[in-house]
Amino acid sequence: MKLLYLDLNHWIELTKARLGRSHANPEYYTLYSEIQRRTQDSSLAVPLSEAHYAEIRDRITDVAQRGELALTMSELSMYQTLPPRHLVVVAELVGAIAGVIRRPSPRAGDTPGLGYGAGYAQCGRPLDGRLVGQTQPVEHVATMLREVVLQIEAAVGGGWHYSRREAMSESDWQSALTGLFNEATEFMILRGPRPEEMGDLEAYGYDPAALAQLVVDVTVRERRMKEALLAKAPNDRRPFDVASCAALVHDDGPRMLGQACLELGLPATWAGGFDKARMTAIVDRTPVLDVERALRMRRLKNGDYRIAGNDLYDMAALGVAVAMCDVVVTDKSAASMLRAAGIDKRHDCVIGARPTEVLAGF
Repeated sequence: MKLLYLDLNHWIELTKARLGRSHANPEYYTLYSEIQRRTQDSSLAVPLSEAHYAEIRDRITDVAQRGELALTMSELSMYQTLPPRHLVVVAELVGAIAGVIRRPSPRAGDTPGLGYGAGYAQCGRPLDGRLVGQTQPVEHVATMLREVVLQIEAAVGGGWHYSRREAMSESDWQSALTGLFNEATEFMILRGPRPEEMGDLEAYGYDPAALAQLVVDVTVRERRMKEALLAKAPNDRRPFDVASCAALVHDDGPRMLGQACLELGLPATWAGGFDKARMTAIVDRTPVLDVERALRMRRLKNGDYRIAGNDLYDMAALGVAVAMCDVVVTDKSAASMLRAAGIDKRHDCVIGARPTEVLAGF
């Protein structure tokens, strides 16, 4: 099975195609149909990332538009999600350090895989509600299930329908209802909660503060990169060195490096004495950091390192996306940076900015 990652702008275009909007790009009709076919035969997965959840919530203010988008994303992704960045980076660092110091890796290439829902995308643990209370006998189970499905679908609104409504088991009606409530909750989180839904969703495990922190963390990380470059004399500013080494020094690298060292049986502070060559070698072997380095390089070269709001979401998502997926479709600028740096060849990932490039990657 191949993995396809789509930036939010492409999900928006797919939504226009799904709804038959007159201004939809014809290429997306073909792409939408192909993704439908390939996901249904399980030859393709189109996972979401934590950045998708944050960007929908932060940048699309209209609830109806968010709902239309979430219907497309839930249908094609089936709520499959990529793991959070820190889990992937730690796993990659274990292998990278082991390779640099020439010792066996305890993970042996084992990195986090796809998971389910917003909880997995945020912290690596799916949100999973359970019905509680005493089990009471229920008469006319089939009727009860139909009525509850209709009630929940009406409460969620926006045209959402439970994907497994025809497969609900009367013999295990509690599990059937649990599945219904869990999927309804995942859709509401993806769509972005209405104010009246917040209490129930937070009780379920939704953490809006942590979601907002995603962009804060990226902003801080990138500011440190700029400061590291500008702190040097103009004739001593080497963007590649800054982009490589600062990924470990000015990122949340010390925490992740420490965890990786502990897994290798080394002191948590052991990597603190690495020189530039070793740090660069580690980044070379850490796909997420390698991708992020490539996204920084062109901006670092211009000396001022300006990064716009949309770029922050790219920095938050594309490292994990390229490291894990076979095809990544982003905007023209990011695709150009990654291909110019040889990321597509180095990580065996088709990287493009148009539907035709997606179809070629299949």
